[in-house]
Amino acid sequence: MIIIKKNIIFISITLVYSVCLKAQIISGKVMANDSISIPYATVSLLQANDSTYITGAISNEDGTFSFATVPTNKLIRISDIGYKTLILPAADRMVITLEPSEQNLKEVIVTSVRPTFKMKQGVFVSNIQGTVFSKLGKATDVLQQLPMMSSSGISVLGRGTPLVYINNKLMHGWSELERIPSDMIKEIKIDMNPGAKYGSTVRAVLFITTDKPVGEGFGSTLTMKESVSSCWNTDGWLDLNYRRNRLDVFVSSSFSTFSNSHYKRQDVYDFQYKGRNINAAYAGDGYNSSKNGFVSVGFNDQLTDNQSLGATYTFTRLFAGNSDQNYHNHVRQGDIHTEFNTSSHHFSQSGNHNVSIYYENKFSDKFALNVDGTYAHNDANGKQTITDIQTDGSSTLIPVTEARSDLGALKTVFTSSVGDAKLEYGFETTYTRFLQKYNIENRDYSGVLKTNDNESKQSAANVFMNYSRSFGKLYTQLGLKYEFANYDYYAGGKLCDESSRTYHRILPSVSFSYELNRLSLMLSYNIYTNSPSYSQLDEGLQYISDFRYNKGNSLLKPTYNHEVSFNASYRDIQFMCNYTYGKDAMITWFDVMEQIPAVLSRDVNHSYSGMYASLSYAPTFFKVWKPSWNLWTNKQWLTYNGLSYNRPQFGLQWKNLLVLPKNWFVVVNVNGTLRGNSDTYMSQSSVRTDMAVQKNMKNWWIKLSALNMFNAKEKGYSKYAGIYTSHYVDYRQPTISLTISYSFNPAKSKYKGKTAGQGELNRL
Repeated sequence: MIIIKKNIIFISITLVYSVCLKAQIISGKVMANDSISIPYATVSLLQANDSTYITGAISNEDGTFSFATVPTNKLIRISDIGYKTLILPAADRMVITLEPSEQNLKEVIVTSVRPTFKMKQGVFVSNIQGTVFSKLGKATDVLQQLPMMSSSGISVLGRGTPLVYINNKLMHGWSELERIPSDMIKEIKIDMNPGAKYGSTVRAVLFITTDKPVGEGFGSTLTMKESVSSCWNTDGWLDLNYRRNRLDVFVSSSFSTFSNSHYKRQDVYDFQYKGRNINAAYAGDGYNSSKNGFVSVGFNDQLTDNQSLGATYTFTRLFAGNSDQNYHNHVRQGDIHTEFNTSSHHFSQSGNHNVSIYYENKFSDKFALNVDGTYAHNDANGKQTITDIQTDGSSTLIPVTEARSDLGALKTVFTSSVGDAKLEYGFETTYTRFLQKYNIENRDYSGVLKTNDNESKQSAANVFMNYSRSFGKLYTQLGLKYEFANYDYYAGGKLCDESSRTYHRILPSVSFSYELNRLSLMLSYNIYTNSPSYSQLDEGLQYISDFRYNKGNSLLKPTYNHEVSFNASYRDIQFMCNYTYGKDAMITWFDVMEQIPAVLSRDVNHSYSGMYASLSYAPTFFKVWKPSWNLWTNKQWLTYNGLSYNRPQFGLQWKNLLVLPKNWFVVVNVNGTLRGNSDTYMSQSSVRTDMAVQKNMKNWWIKLSALNMFNAKEKGYSKYAGIYTSHYVDYRQPTISLTISYSFNPAKSKYKGKTAGQGELNRL
């Protein structure tokens, strides 16, 4: 009996010990300076007796790692660039502090011949670190050289302007890209089929991931840009960051000023008014000037290893915007020909306040919560003085405009994962109020313009779900969103029932991605919406010129777009094609006014379809020349009021990056477009050439650029029912810019706020 009891006790102890052993794991966190986590460090698991390699991993963004194995007779080797390699006995909940390497390395220029893009799980991925792109200067320079991006401005070809996230923080202004050194960028992703958690109008999302932070303490980046064309333009950006332990405090500011920017413009209108042929044209000079700036302050507190809290306040101000135009007008009504001059001065001011706050909690590796809140208040006002000078005297018109908006939004996102499956779900609520006033200051005016005071209010909510999972080489993503919106339109304080409405929308999406060696394929279908801006819904009549007025349309409906997209990637080649059917698409239309011989432009709903296709090739030749070619076409099938607008557009984008010794770079980009229809507008052929010379040093960066070197013109025409209009703008000369930037201890932002109500912000 005693022997049996001893055996039972021995077996029980053995089982308990085995269970405890099986429950053990190897985990830890890689740190620097006892407080700064090190992401993407190489962590290797070794046998203790002979240092044989077992497996390896990369530390997460917060520096954590884990291995599902017992620590007995195991070693952990941790290494990272710039730090001494460390080998320690394996254990659970290790805190590993790496010491900086004291080894001085000579400057090495690293070039890469790997493909610029690869498609992974339906997302185009570009690794920047270790390539020539990392030496280009700023994030804007990198983006403009990627084959799927436009070389002028930040736009995804075939998708338009994307949402941009920098380390999971939504970018609020394009100037933020001017403040990110290219050598801090680790990776850029372009998602052309965003999931249901994004706004229903989002066509593309761009993710920029920067490298590990430099360290604690104070850091700053100062950038100055001087430009000269027909005027002198000064831009400046300053970023300040202070990091201590888990707390980041940051301040960003910028200013921009230019004066007497000169251009030449000519518009022509040909139509019939009460049985008479009217040919009206004006041509002359325009001058613009402005002073604006912004300041943003915020903090990010890493409360625990799994929780973080942050907030930002941003104030944007247009101190003074001035526009002066002097035109000579020609009007022929039948056999009567009249000439007169028009001078116009427009002054505008605006101020925008934006407060964002977020909270994130990673409860475990399998479950996380992110909450974002946003409040935005915008004020804008303008005053225009228009004087017509004729032989028999002069007349003056003084329209005054005022716009004000308020937006409140809350968004909650839950993320959970089981095995290879990931589920994102949550909800978002918004409330928007938009007020627009239009008044004629001179009391003796008796024309067609009227004082109006219109207001829009909208309460909206949506719930969404996005499911993704890999089945071997096949990656699937399913999304579903339900949107509810209650919209009320007030004219002069009175509710307009006809213009007010309630929406119920169900927006599904599905995509499949397959990877076979170096070939990646993706096929997707989704429904997304384009809602008219609040300005487009305002019925107030506004003066554009003596021959043209503009009016909103409160009856505009949101556009429901059904899109089928196919993407393919192989080595240096990318292909993209999408077909879209827009139900109740918004198009620009002109009508002849009843009261006066002039035309009225406004947006109307009309369903039509379109297709976009592009083929990109981005090789590397001789390690010093990195070109890219992008051939694209845009074809629409649009017929309205008996007229067709179906001429396809073709374009070629040719980018060239030359890598010279000692970190010198030369950039030459050429964009050519053939005439074709876009909406109801027929744009004419044009070729634009941009060039830049850049030098990258330790903390300094300098760039000399010439934009639109050969003065490409903006020109085109439109035909409507009995109306012909043409448009021509000459910006006079190229723009020469010199940009100098200095960075000291720049830090990677840890802010993780996503910003709520982004779709509504875009409508204001």
